[in-house]
Parts: sequence; C-alpha cells; structure tokens
Amino acid sequence: MQLSKAHISLRAFSLIELSIILIIIAVITGSSLVLSGAWIAQQKVSSNRQLMQAIEISLDNFRRVNGRFPCPADITLNEDDTNFGVESFEAGDTSGVCSGEAGINAHPLVDDDSGSATTINASMGALPHKTLGLDQPTMRDHWGNLFVYYVTDRATQEGSFQRKPLHTDFIDIADDTIGL
Repeated sequence: MQLSKAHISLRAFSLIELSIILIIIAVITGSSLVLSGAWIAQQKVSSNRQLMQAIEISLDNFRRVNGRFPCPADITLNEDDTNFGVESFEAGDTSGVCSGEAGINAHPLVDDDSGSATTINASMGALPHKTLGLDQPTMRDHWGNLFVYYVTDRATQEGSFQRKPLHTDFIDIADDTIGL
C-alpha cells in the first residue's frame, strides 16, 4: 500500500522559525535576569537602610547612657583582633578623648550650623560595634564595605549631652551609593 502526499502530514520547524523562537526565549530570559538583578539590588538597599537605622539607634542609646558618643574604633585592626570594633581612647583616658592611633585621624570639618566657616575637629575610624553592643556583621554594609564612622571631638567628651532622648535629626547617616 502506498500513501499519498495528502496522508503524510509531517511538519517541522524551519531554521528561521527556530531562530525566531530562540530569540524570543533569549529576550524573555535576559529581561527576567535584569529584573531579578534590580530586585536583589533593591533588597540590599532596603536591608542596608534597616542596618543603618539599627546603628543610629545604638549610637543614640550609647549617648543617652553615657552622655556622649563613642570614639571610632581603630580601622587598621584585623577583624580577629580582640580590640576590633572597640572605641579607641587616648592612653589611660575613658572620658571620650579619642585616640590618635593609626587609622583614627583628626579631620577638620566646617560647622555649617553656625553660619560661619569655623573648623571643628572630628575623628574618623571604624564603627565601634562592640562598644555599641552590636554583632560583627554590623561592621559591614551588604556589599561588604566597612562602615566608616566620623564623630566630632566635642561630641565624644563626657557630659556633652544631657542623658535624654535625642531628636532624630541630630544624627545623619550618609551613604553615597544610595543617596541617603
């Protein structure tokens, strides 16, 4: 028995049709990867904001208890050093005179609140997470960068603040990557 061409209805995709289907799949896959990457980045930004708010609350709690802000920690220490994340004072001083050790430098800042170009000294170093009672992952943002902590010398002196709640607009947390 012989089959005629009318009974054979095998149909296959041509190379052009297959190419178009593959291009459509590639466009859909590529756009979903871009969207998922943007979603992951947004999640990191959101988590980072929450982390910075926790740091701000810890700094305010320290200020309310001690009447001052903590000095920065030595940013040059290795993370396995026992003093990593501990505020750094001048030798034998615990009243809030920040240390001049390596990694903690006095930086002149312009006091914009006074309306004049007066220079005030500030110390820079790592966030003193141990002093604030925070765990070590708090030292880094969600991209793995160490938080850098600046504080004016005046703010670290004992008795600089009354021991009461602070207005929330006093502490500014700045992060150039997310524009806070």
